[in-house]
Amino acid sequence: MDKRIKYGLFLLLLLSFFYPFLSWRPLHGYFMKPKFPIFSFDGLLTGVYQDQLTKYVDGNIESRPFTVRMKNQVDFWMFNKICNKNFSQGENHFFYENAYIQAYNGTDFIGEDSIKNIVDNLAELKLSAEKHNKKVIVVLTPNKARCVSENIPKPFRYEGANTNYKSCRKLLSESQIPFFDVSQFFLNMKDTSEYPLFSKNGTHWGW
Repeated sequence: MDKRIKYGLFLLLLLSFFYPFLSWRPLHGYFMKPKFPIFSFDGLLTGVYQDQLTKYVDGNIESRPFTVRMKNQVDFWMFNKICNKNFSQGENHFFYENAYIQAYNGTDFIGEDSIKNIVDNLAELKLSAEKHNKKVIVVLTPNKARCVSENIPKPFRYEGANTNYKSCRKLLSESQIPFFDVSQFFLNMKDTSEYPLFSKNGTHWGW
């Protein structure tokens, strides 16, 4: 990376501390903003109050959204480091959520009996819905690791012999439950689609 860019990023980081009155774009996602701790002598003597106060200050600094984004971006640009432990970088700058790679590898396989129990419950739901003139269709949502497996990190670029997806598809096929396998649908149109079915940076499917 050009030294001027590095120095510029460093200066922006410093400015974020000296100009807390600036309006920063808030962080998105799920997190709980720390509340101001209730003072107690017991908490003070045990150090609990100090820990809670530190978390409150860290979580309520006005420039925190900017500094978090900046740190994550600098770590990636300069050290090729991903700050979220739930994600992995594959080849050709593709990112994957580890849970989807595990599902593709079959390391999260819950067992044939457990999946059969789920399908049996779905069959009962289907019969119950039909009594009320309702239809039930099961959607097997697409998995980026399965649909774009060629860019998974090499140590994990294999499909497990037993996976939740394979067992679920097999049992649904043997049942009278209608289902839509979006993963297979994506794979069928992968080579002819005008647009990428999954973005490089996105990890979750979405329409």
